[in-house]
Amino acid sequence: MPHSSPKWFTAVVFLAAALFIQADAYALFDFSVSPRRGGQDLRIHMEGALQEQQGKGILRNEEVRVTINTTEGVPYRITETVNQVPTDMRTGKTLPLNSFFQFSPSTTVGRLETVLESPVSPGVKQIYTNSTGESDEFILVFNVRLGEDQPGGLYHTQITFTAEALNPGSASFSPRLVTMNVDVDIPQTFRVTTRALRGGRELDLGRIRKDGESGSAVYRVDVDSSIGAEYRIVQQLIEPLSSPEGETLDTGALSWSLVQGSGSGSQARPVSTSPENLYRSDAQGSGDALQIQYAVTPAAGQKAGIYRGVLAYKVESNSPLVRQEMISVPIVLEVEPILYLDIETREGGGISFGSFRSQDEAREIQVTLSVHTNLGKEYTVSQILPHALAARDGSSTIPLGALQYYGSEAKFGLLTSQSPIPVKEGETVVYRSDSKGMAESFSLNYRLAIPKDTPAGAYNSELKYSITTL
Repeated sequence: MPHSSPKWFTAVVFLAAALFIQADAYALFDFSVSPRRGGQDLRIHMEGALQEQQGKGILRNEEVRVTINTTEGVPYRITETVNQVPTDMRTGKTLPLNSFFQFSPSTTVGRLETVLESPVSPGVKQIYTNSTGESDEFILVFNVRLGEDQPGGLYHTQITFTAEALNPGSASFSPRLVTMNVDVDIPQTFRVTTRALRGGRELDLGRIRKDGESGSAVYRVDVDSSIGAEYRIVQQLIEPLSSPEGETLDTGALSWSLVQGSGSGSQARPVSTSPENLYRSDAQGSGDALQIQYAVTPAAGQKAGIYRGVLAYKVESNSPLVRQEMISVPIVLEVEPILYLDIETREGGGISFGSFRSQDEAREIQVTLSVHTNLGKEYTVSQILPHALAARDGSSTIPLGALQYYGSEAKFGLLTSQSPIPVKEGETVVYRSDSKGMAESFSLNYRLAIPKDTPAGAYNSELKYSITTL
């Protein structure tokens, strides 16, 4: 009996030693892939980055931690398998090739193949090799570069990471697989902003200072779109230009042409009071920066005043993101008061009768007067002869009756003489407009006959013209 107790103690110690040795021999190979923001899936959400970068460059970086804990001491490698290009399952649209990238800033025990940025594309790629079989850990950084016309949506793919022995036939562990869902969330946006190229919301066509002049301005329409559906912009002149006095501008005088944006370079066409297509996007509904040139050439004699109107843009699309709203653009044009004369002679200069070889000779010269006015008031045109034709030394003159005139070719107003009468010294009204003060063009014909006994010499005077409103 005294020897039984020590035998029992020895058995217990032996059993404990056996358990200790079994625990120490347990092999470990643990493989995990974890997005830094938590969870098992990688979600790249673009909204904040899209606003910050305006759709250009790197939109968002997302990190994934890859961890290998092992006691096997078996050389291993890690591959990544991408099953498809990120695809919007609702529309079937995909991200462009070479828009999804990865790189790693980590320093590792093994060889890391993703130190430099490389595309994430469908297929199998080896990204890491460990020839010593040691535990290791590294970071993979995923990012996306997109153009600002990339359609919005939720683009999905899967990446499967596989950790396996470099020599699978001699390894004591089977491959470990981790599948990570990847979603690239691009918000669907649609925004239209309008402004004049010179700034401000108003389309200012400028000032018209004389007949035949044109006013112009360039207007911008910027579309920020990622709706993935076609849209069009419709234009309509909903309020033709008119002045406070009730005068209107002929709608055919206002034209437009697209000078920047997809489809630019078209010929100018009149702005219509009915809806007309201004612009049509591509099938993806890409954004665009449009510049529309507007030009106006009022009719001759367009009455002076400040003319205002309203142009409207309406965006139409099947996309629910496009609101059916009308954008109103005020238009303004100033036609300055005009009242002036153009004088033209066949000789292109003053009135010169030339040299007379005999005293029974007579010559005639025509002067064309063009009245430019937009005042809408009656007016008169006068000729002013300061003095009779006189020799340079003042020794002799040609009698006033020798120089005669008559008017012709008037369309609207009244000529005071249509048969020859003497040109009087001083001011003489030669034309009176109609009651509307219409612009006019008419001719004055001057005839000079040298009286007998007129001394030889050069004779001259001045002939002026004036226009006066009544």
